[in-house]
Amino acid sequence: DRLRFALELRRPLPPEPRAAGRLGTVFHDAVAQRLSARGTLFDLAEAGVPDGLDPRDRARIERWLETAENLPLLEDYVLAETETEREITIGATTLRCRMDAVFRRLDGTGWLIVDWKTGRRRVPVDQLSVYVHAWAASQGVPTGSVRAAYVYVDYPGGRIDELSAAGLLGLDQIGAALTPDSSTNEMTPLPAPEQPS
Repeated sequence: DRLRFALELRRPLPPEPRAAGRLGTVFHDAVAQRLSARGTLFDLAEAGVPDGLDPRDRARIERWLETAENLPLLEDYVLAETETEREITIGATTLRCRMDAVFRRLDGTGWLIVDWKTGRRRVPVDQLSVYVHAWAASQGVPTGSVRAAYVYVDYPGGRIDELSAAGLLGLDQIGAALTPDSSTNEMTPLPAPEQPS
């Protein structure tokens, strides 16, 4: 929820270790290898997938990789960076953003941030606003030239939840969510983005 998101921005904690989380980590490493070597056939071992992984888990990772490789979303983009960090200061708070993958348009006119999701629990897409602002600031480009999406690779063909221009939260809105309400000392929930009329 929005309140939890605001709290995690201020005090990010490592997620609890789980088997699914470990499998997600293996996928993140493998997809970075695969996408950086597009056009080259990579088997799972070459992509860094451990040999000792359960056969069912290996099959899941292979399916996720195929989904990622065949996304229409990435057709006009080339991988620029993986597992990259950017910082942005909003008010008195500095946020560190770890981005799974950043792609650059082939014609050099824009960027695409992808946050890979191996589970099916959907996350509010407006949370990508922080990534968009951080990346745009680091590149010296307007936020309008930066796209961002969650890609849920466990759905057949992948499910893409992309942040729209109308859904992009402004720095003032994010800053307000990071400021405790003095009467309750709790974080202010993130505002709902305006819906296009």
